[in-house]
Amino acid sequence: MVPLQRKLSSVSRKPLTREGILDAALRLLDREGLEGFSMRKLGRMLGVEAMSLYHHFPGQAHLFDALADRLIGSLPYPPDVPGSLEERAEISLRAYRALAQEHHRFFPHVVQHRMNSAPGLRFIEGLLWLFVEAGNSLEEAVGMFRVGGYFLAGCALQENAAVRSASEPVSLEEQRLRFPLVYAAAPFFAGHRDDAFDLGVRLLVSTLRVGSGGFSRTSGRGTRRSSGRSRAPPPRSGRRSSRP
Repeated sequence: MVPLQRKLSSVSRKPLTREGILDAALRLLDREGLEGFSMRKLGRMLGVEAMSLYHHFPGQAHLFDALADRLIGSLPYPPDVPGSLEERAEISLRAYRALAQEHHRFFPHVVQHRMNSAPGLRFIEGLLWLFVEAGNSLEEAVGMFRVGGYFLAGCALQENAAVRSASEPVSLEEQRLRFPLVYAAAPFFAGHRDDAFDLGVRLLVSTLRVGSGGFSRTSGRGTRRSSGRSRAPPPRSGRRSSRP
């Protein structure tokens, strides 16, 4: 005979779904971070055994991949955003940063996650479209995409990292004597991080139509430009994306 309490809990418990698991996992990651996450903790949070989760996700890696895809897939798609190309670029940059701030404890995984799934490729496709529409060659668009990616990844990681001091920091007096520029610049280093991000956005957006000036194909052996300006057609729904 099944105890009454178990009967009631089984009746009142909501069915376990893939989306419900993702919702709970993101809440747990926002609270505990990557280091504090486990499938067992997630199961307890949902009121199920951890093994029940594996019916929906083969493992934690698959769960994290699905979460990364969900977050990247929630970002605006430049071809669908109204406004000028510069406005679309700024919206895209700010949306990425806002997402990184909202889920900063999980975002290190997103930054290191290779975007070769459908949502990731769509994200890359949309940004490449933005650069190509601005008049850049496809080669230049890839270079600019990488520069923007370095900027955003650095912001996502550095802005939310715990800052640790050296065990034996240089005294202010020694800084004044040995490193006068650093000492004099201290008030500016203390400025709000939004100011630095805004400057980065302005610099990136201002070069949108200027282009990269030619990216080398020979890694440090000159700046030979590719022959012709390879233009990509605007993305269409259902169009297959090439591997980045």
